[in-house]
Amino acid sequence: MKLNKILAVLLVVIMVFSYIPVKSPVYGKSITSMTFTELKDLFNRALDLVAETNPETRQSIFSILKSLVQTDDGIQTLVEDSTALLSESQKQTYIYDKGMTEEQFKKALGLFELFKIFTPAERVKIIEDIENDQSPQLLEQEQDLIDRINSELPDLQSILESVGLDLDMYVFVLTVLQNKLDAPIVVDDTENQGNIKIKVPNQIGGVDDIRGVVDSAIGGLELRGHTFTNFDDMTGVFEEQVNTRLNDSQMDKLKTVFAKYGLYEAESTGDDGSSGGSSGGSSGGGGGLSSDDEVTIPQDKDEPAEKEISKEAVKIEKNKEGQTEATVDEKEIEKAVESIVKAIEKVGETTETKEARVTIPVEADDENVVVKLPSKAMTKLIENNIGLNIKSDKLEYNVPAGAIEKEVIEEFGENVTVQFNSKKVAPQEAFEGIEVDPTLSAKEKVIELSLDVLDEGGNKVGSISEFKKPIIIKVSLDDVDGDLDKLGVYYINPEIKKPEFVGGKVVSGMLLFKVKHYSKYAVMEANITYPDIADHWSKSYVESMAAKHVVSGYPGGIYLPEKNVTRAEFVKLIVKALELDIVEYGEEFSDITADDWYADYVATAAQNGIVSGYTDGTFLPDNEITRLEMATMLGNALDNVELSDEAREVLAKAFSDSADITEWGAEDAAKVYEEGLMVGMDGKFNPNGKTTRAQAATAIYRLYNK
Repeated sequence: MKLNKILAVLLVVIMVFSYIPVKSPVYGKSITSMTFTELKDLFNRALDLVAETNPETRQSIFSILKSLVQTDDGIQTLVEDSTALLSESQKQTYIYDKGMTEEQFKKALGLFELFKIFTPAERVKIIEDIENDQSPQLLEQEQDLIDRINSELPDLQSILESVGLDLDMYVFVLTVLQNKLDAPIVVDDTENQGNIKIKVPNQIGGVDDIRGVVDSAIGGLELRGHTFTNFDDMTGVFEEQVNTRLNDSQMDKLKTVFAKYGLYEAESTGDDGSSGGSSGGSSGGGGGLSSDDEVTIPQDKDEPAEKEISKEAVKIEKNKEGQTEATVDEKEIEKAVESIVKAIEKVGETTETKEARVTIPVEADDENVVVKLPSKAMTKLIENNIGLNIKSDKLEYNVPAGAIEKEVIEEFGENVTVQFNSKKVAPQEAFEGIEVDPTLSAKEKVIELSLDVLDEGGNKVGSISEFKKPIIIKVSLDDVDGDLDKLGVYYINPEIKKPEFVGGKVVSGMLLFKVKHYSKYAVMEANITYPDIADHWSKSYVESMAAKHVVSGYPGGIYLPEKNVTRAEFVKLIVKALELDIVEYGEEFSDITADDWYADYVATAAQNGIVSGYTDGTFLPDNEITRLEMATMLGNALDNVELSDEAREVLAKAFSDSADITEWGAEDAAKVYEEGLMVGMDGKFNPNGKTTRAQAATAIYRLYNK
């Protein structure tokens, strides 16, 4: 058996050194003189030995591992206490005689900390792949990628080695991170044309200190005489070397290889092989299918078809206010619309059935951005049911089709210009006369958004401030200090003279929120806590969801974490976490009246397919919700997530009480376990147990951060 995936191998190395005698020399060299590839091969040999142990011992070992990897504490135990499993004679035989010190052995196992990036279900799946002598699917592309790079750029490895960086190790880390991201990790450096840079958010999949996880794994590991310090240093060396020592042709090869594996936001290629608009790399079946007219049509049916205007077609200049001003010619928008319509028709759809958008890239170094479009171009988008996406490194806003009505623009007459305007405002100015709750802080970032209409002379003749559909905004957090789990966006309401929470979810290092009107919005941190969670395991989850205004406490300032949650209470939590538009109750259930406090929340959840009630027409809102009922609601909320073929089997193996999971909820239980929303307790799923407020807040936190 040959596995080139170090994370998978590290799961087994503990077993090897703890239970199985080493039968042959390992390379005959010390770990410090090995390459990263050789280190992986060392552990591959260990895997062969695992296969030779007796079935009973082997099954017991894997069972222990699957139990441990479901929690971060379990992983930490494997990392920190591995040598505690060995006697001094075993250490001598299995560690020291192989050229390793005990500290080096622990450092090698430290790579195991990268496992914390994956959900518990993903961790168990990797273990089971190893147990079944299969290469873990989550990590299968890394060695193939290294082989391709070495084939296309045979000198790159030696270039990086000369400055103390192992290419295999670095690409391995990038690959692991990429497996958990929705966006490419290698991007163009907009400030230095032709260069690339590595863009990794602080938070991935609920882990809010990605660099810390990576640094814990690689910090101090010595290979080939080089001691690796931290991820940022590795990134700096990599960026400097490839940007300064690769020529244009070599850089294009590297980008092409990275794009193939979804690591780089590549430029698509036309029939003649020349570069065109952005297509995004394809990875793991989730990438795009680019047509000849450079329109990206993702395989994911829920993702929009997209045509990006070329940067050359976007005129950039600074206006007198110091803002980056981008102007797009009407014909460019018209051509983009025609390309999208044609491409979507080729796959048997229309813009009425398939969401689509035109993206305008703006090279700007902050959020002070103005984008101008002729009204005829905007009308063209509206008439064809195509949205607009304006995108820079620091700011992005997505105007979905139907958000702005054609008649609203036509009221201002012909030949007018629609101007999207974003401007950073000094906090002291924005908050003058505004009463701020003492739990709110971090008011260093305020952005004023407006949509103005200009006449042919460039004079403002009106504004559009209300929208039929929410506008999705993303702002950079590069210049914001604070706890990412507690940051939110607040509308500075001039009428009530208070900030109002509107949302805020961290996505790839940016804060995403939705607005239905333009005004001033501030990034703020809410520090809300309760005395009865001070030492409770759910403290961080409860505080985060309280900061996002999803959960709240009781009179007297307490939370009651161990109190059970009713079905109505959990429905309210899930509706608020998903930021669903509230609908009025319409007598959907026989035991709920319009006057009940939860009526509209239940109606909203029902309309969105999250709840359906019982066969007798009741909802039983006051019944305490079971864990399986919670799993079903959460599973319904993940309607765009497809269940893997192995999910139910993984669930059955993970929990000793899996037979108690009723068939009506089995699929949703498998889904929420696979997605990491529910992880069980002490090896049990406890489907019929009641859900506490602490458990509910934790599950909702994980849903919120999906």
